[in-house]
Amino acid sequence: MNTTTEKKEPYRPVTYARSKIFVKHIWGKFQKLRWATFIFFSTIFFVLPWIKLNGKQAILFDIPARKFHILNVTLWPQEVYLLTFTLIIGAIFLFFSSSLVGRVWCGYMCPQTVFTSVFIEIERFVLGDSIRQKKFAKMPWGPEKIFKLTIRNTIWIVISALIGFTFMSYFVPNAELFDLILKGELSGWALFWFMFITGFSMFDFGFFREQFCFVPCPYGRFQGVLKDKNSLEVTYDKEKGEGKNGEKPACINCNYCVIVCPTGIDIRNGSQFECINCARCIDACAVVQVKQKRSPDLIRYDSHNGMNGQKTQIIRPRVIVYFILMSLIASFILFKIATRKGFDFEVIKDRNFISQKLPNGKIINIYSLKILNMSEEDQQYKVKLKNIDGELVLGNDAIAVKSGEVRDFGVTVLADEKNFTQKINRFTFILQKIEQNNIIEEHEDTNFVLPN
Repeated sequence: MNTTTEKKEPYRPVTYARSKIFVKHIWGKFQKLRWATFIFFSTIFFVLPWIKLNGKQAILFDIPARKFHILNVTLWPQEVYLLTFTLIIGAIFLFFSSSLVGRVWCGYMCPQTVFTSVFIEIERFVLGDSIRQKKFAKMPWGPEKIFKLTIRNTIWIVISALIGFTFMSYFVPNAELFDLILKGELSGWALFWFMFITGFSMFDFGFFREQFCFVPCPYGRFQGVLKDKNSLEVTYDKEKGEGKNGEKPACINCNYCVIVCPTGIDIRNGSQFECINCARCIDACAVVQVKQKRSPDLIRYDSHNGMNGQKTQIIRPRVIVYFILMSLIASFILFKIATRKGFDFEVIKDRNFISQKLPNGKIINIYSLKILNMSEEDQQYKVKLKNIDGELVLGNDAIAVKSGEVRDFGVTVLADEKNFTQKINRFTFILQKIEQNNIIEEHEDTNFVLPN
């Protein structure tokens, strides 16, 4: 390790068309935390499709059947807005976390980071550390190089296929998907997406790697507006590193922080959009500083205010607003799920037949009723009237609707003209779900119109 003070080279911006970055291995407290996070989220991703609740896959977006099974809740197309609100919560959480600790999502939770890190470690296991990998890359083609690359790529393909299979399991029941693959009967769009996701995973995590963060991912470009002077991020203490008031510089230009960086940047050049806040440079620099009997905080998580000797405010207006928004939307989703009745219906006034007076003085209005059964079982329903002194003309006393079916049928309402004092009158249709010891109702208001 070079212990002399050398002039640091000027920062050269990262270019997208460049040679491969050989990342040196580093282990420290932040890397332990990152890998614990990686294992936690990877386990959820791979295990969740295999969990069964009431005989059903815990998470299954069954697009052909237009059903979305999420734990014990089945959402139908009419309730997709709940998934939309869930995605909105995810977006707000990204804003919330960015305002607190910068790109913590990128460094600790993003699938791109998680699986790229796994692929890098596999490569290190097969080919050796960064120095050996550089020498290996310059080796001429021969039996040893072909053998090692075959081993590395085979492991990568197996993991990529596992990722593709697991991802597909969220849309096709995993038992059915597994059976089709074993029999060689996977075809059509299922085969296309399985091959596409497998191939994309292999290319992205094995070769494209950090370029995904630079080119297609927009977060690195706009994350600057989500942070403020109180946001924690990976920072380099320039005054301490270069020496202040005649003190000895803490930075010895060992470049350890650069060679462990997965995006190939130099954190000493200040905040850069390529930085994913993985803290590898913090762990690397801490090793060097401890050997020099210095405090291991030359590179650390800190805010702009903290670096300038001011107090970092964790609780501040934007953080509070983000938290309130997430809480309100989450409460709304939970309320809608808790109050679901398992069915819905809509009443549409027949516009081609406004009203008609019969010879006996009765007024007739015609309506179209649409009943959606959002439960997993076939159901029986009854239709009643409220707030009108009239007669409901319906073919059957009870209406049978199959699971997931939308039943559309016409109904007629008859009423005596003398019961009304105005031309347009509001009343209510009541749809009752017939259960053993319980009646669940849904109300829908509409108009009863008198003829001119």
